[in-house]
Amino acid sequence: MANKDGKYGTKSKGWDGTIDYYDNKAVVTNAVFELKNGRIIWTDGVWHDGTWAYGEWKNGLWEKGTWKFGEWQDGIWQDGNWEYGIFHFGEWNNGSWRNGTWKNGVWKGGKHIDGWWENGIWKGGIWENGTFWKGTWYEGIWNNGINWYGKW
Repeated sequence: MANKDGKYGTKSKGWDGTIDYYDNKAVVTNAVFELKNGRIIWTDGVWHDGTWAYGEWKNGLWEKGTWKFGEWQDGIWQDGNWEYGIFHFGEWNNGSWRNGTWKNGVWKGGKHIDGWWENGIWKGGIWENGTFWKGTWYEGIWNNGINWYGKW
């Protein structure tokens, strides 16, 4: 179990186990990360399920879980609930986005409830509310919000 400050896993051998650190709780495999001062600094690996409370995600595969707050740099999001934070780049496959800032990447499905979309490619899903600033919209359901400089 990872539950104290320190580095876990290496590029040549990822760490498998359970994280139980402050409000972060998860099952992971082949992971490379650091626990430091109440936050996770995730470099690579597979997040199978759990709660991400705070930290920085640099790369890897998110299978499912709840993202409460933090910064996503890159990687693949398969499914889950995004509550708040900044998504810089990556691939979003499915899930529920509650609020936060989308900087760039590819959205393939799920439900965007509210927040600021800054750039990227929307390929499908449900947009409930928020500001779509730049970016390209291919298809999906638009229910409410503001589109500024987006390509339809």
